[in-house]
Amino acid sequence: IELLKLERHKKIIILDDIADSFDYKNKYAIIEYLNDLIKEQDQFKLIILTHNFDFYRTIATRLDLKKNSFMTLKNEEKIILEQGQYFENIFKIWKKDVLSNQKITLVVIPFMRNLIEYSRGNKDKDYVFLTNLLHYNKNETEKITISELREVYNNGWFQNKNTITTSDTTVIGALLLESDTIVQDKNENINLDNKIVLSMSIRYLSEKYMLEEILKYKPDYKSAGYNQTKDLLNNYKEINKNYLEVFEAVNLMTAENIHINSFMYEPLIDMSSNHLKELYIKVKNIKQNLEK
Repeated sequence: IELLKLERHKKIIILDDIADSFDYKNKYAIIEYLNDLIKEQDQFKLIILTHNFDFYRTIATRLDLKKNSFMTLKNEEKIILEQGQYFENIFKIWKKDVLSNQKITLVVIPFMRNLIEYSRGNKDKDYVFLTNLLHYNKNETEKITISELREVYNNGWFQNKNTITTSDTTVIGALLLESDTIVQDKNENINLDNKIVLSMSIRYLSEKYMLEEILKYKPDYKSAGYNQTKDLLNNYKEINKNYLEVFEAVNLMTAENIHINSFMYEPLIDMSSNHLKELYIKVKNIKQNLEK
């Protein structure tokens, strides 16, 4: 690039994943260098490509490029450029609506669970309560209501009494209804909310099915607790070979989407929502086939 400066001709420069091989110190040096190039608009126009979400967000905000930032969506037919998103802290955005918007109430479950784990530990009653929504508990999961969930948020995130929009709808009922709505939309999109909702629904349906099958042959079975999905899968394999490919995919695809925290939600950006839609449909079809 320095040699190109000497030519004084106008150039379009394409930079592809230049941050991936650098540590943070050098990454920010690169950002400063890009800033210098951007200032020389009469000579250089830059196209910066990256798979690194942190780098994307950093250059968009630090170099004031939000309006010129795009995310790509790819399906079997084409690649679409969509206006850039998620420059701001997504958790601040969710916090505004978590006590009134049912979908956001669902989406925040994994983040709130992590927040309580970091601040109060994994023995805390609210941590256990939220775990029963991320891992199937035959005695608890399907009883929990939206209002009960919002009360946990009120006490844990806000730490004072805010007005809660009450609802006797069960969390699981709301999750499945939202998921059914999401899969009806045939468009590929980046929406983080949809991916979290689908992942929770997929895991719930899968764990419930595997547990019910295991208990037919091992009535005294109790989950190991830690990494429950994998433990259920390992036990399920011993007694049943049906749908193994589907449940293997559940174990691989949903974990990172569900264990979402304030500094790591890049897997949600990278994963195609259509992959999750297809997996949800497969898991739901297993249940429907059994009911016929």
